[in-house]
Amino acid sequence: MEKTVHKPPNLRTENWRNKQLNTFRTHFTVATDKIADLMGGGIPQNKIREWYEPGISGAYSVHGSTSIENALEIFKIDWQPLDQSLKRYNISLFPQLQGHGYGLKINQIIEELSRALGVKRLVLASITNDRWHKRLLKEGFHQDINDPHSVFKDL
Repeated sequence: MEKTVHKPPNLRTENWRNKQLNTFRTHFTVATDKIADLMGGGIPQNKIREWYEPGISGAYSVHGSTSIENALEIFKIDWQPLDQSLKRYNISLFPQLQGHGYGLKINQIIEELSRALGVKRLVLASITNDRWHKRLLKEGFHQDINDPHSVFKDL
C-alpha cells in the first residue's frame, strides 16, 4: 500500500505575497491617514517594501514607514504575516507635539491596524524614554524579558 504524503501549501508563492503586500498597503494607508488627521492634516509620505528569502523557511515580512511634514518625523513598522506579529520600531514626533497625548492615540491606531492585519502580538520596540515606557506598561503592555527597550501586547 502506498503512503500519501501531504505537503503543506507554499504560503509564500508570488500570488500569496502580492495579496499580503496589497492587504498591508491598504490598511497601512488607512492608519497613516488617521494619524495625519489626528495631527492636523498633512500628507503621509508612505514607503512600503517586502522582504522575502525563498531559501529560509518563514522568511517573509512587509515593512512600512511614513513621515508627515511638521508632525511626524518617522514611524516604522514590520509586519510578519506568518508569525502574526507586528513590530513598531520608531516613532518620533516633532518636539512641539510631544507631551500632548498623541503617542497613546497613535498606539490605538496601531492596534487597529494590527487587528485588521490579523496580528496576534503587537511589539513596540526602541523605547528609550522611561516615562513613556512606564505609561505603556500601565496601558496593558508587558515587558519583553529579552529586550529592556521593548514591550508587547497579545491581541
